[in-house]
Amino acid sequence: MKKLTTSSLKSIAAACMLIDHIAAVFTFSPLVTDIMRGIGRLSFPLFAFALVEGYNHTRSRSHYILRMGWFATITEICFDLAFYGNWIDFEAQNVLFTFLISLLVLEGYSRYKEQGFGFLFVIIGMFVAALLRTDYHLFGVLMVFSFHYYRNRPQGYIVAIVLINAIMALAWSIQLVAVLSLPIIALYNGERGKGMKYIFYIFYPGHLLLLYLIRIVWG
Repeated sequence: MKKLTTSSLKSIAAACMLIDHIAAVFTFSPLVTDIMRGIGRLSFPLFAFALVEGYNHTRSRSHYILRMGWFATITEICFDLAFYGNWIDFEAQNVLFTFLISLLVLEGYSRYKEQGFGFLFVIIGMFVAALLRTDYHLFGVLMVFSFHYYRNRPQGYIVAIVLINAIMALAWSIQLVAVLSLPIIALYNGERGKGMKYIFYIFYPGHLLLLYLIRIVWG
């Protein structure tokens, strides 16, 4: 029986992300670190799937995109502090920028697919994400688009997500754990769930800032 709402998927993704980031910020044994980071691999596909559902159900796509851009910018400071110890660092950009680029890709594709060049936005989005070094960069954009393109054809996005993560696993084998998010997504019941729209936006920068402060206090 399908019991998971969009809010449920986001909650699971947030929990996995927190475990991942704890392992990324603090030092554990190699085995514990691998287990924690492996759990974290589930978060991106879950958030990506929820993002697509949000895009297709939102009352205002422009407001959705602007909101993502606003929180991506705010979060970047917390992201840089948590992972690089600096207020501003261009080594990598937080995942909300990946989602922002992905939303722009979906909007461009939706508007111009009938004219025959909707896929051009996908290519541009992947290039921009790679250039800016956003989290999951071009693969992240491709995963989001796959969920959108095959939205009513689960077999399609299952194949796409497996292939994308298999390619990523060539550089980091633990990434393949991300495919285990697919059985969780299969439990989605098509409902939004409790109104927790802003909680997840606040949680992302909030938990990064908290991890940074804990690391500073504990040395």
